[in-house]
Amino acid sequence: MTSSPVAPHLVFDTTCLSHFARADRLDVLADLLAGGQSLVPDVVREEIRAGSVNWHSLTALGV
Repeated sequence: MTSSPVAPHLVFDTTCLSHFARADRLDVLADLLAGGQSLVPDVVREEIRAGSVNWHSLTALGV
């Protein structure tokens, strides 16, 4: 019996998301997540919103 690969379920923290946004490489993150499921906890969303005051690139995350 063989099993098919399963896409990972990922939970993101603020650091990972903000580094991709600040590097203007959300496209790379989207490619890495293709076919998988991800979760951004509410506390992380709040941290990103607060940080977007100083780092406007974080608004690209749309949280």
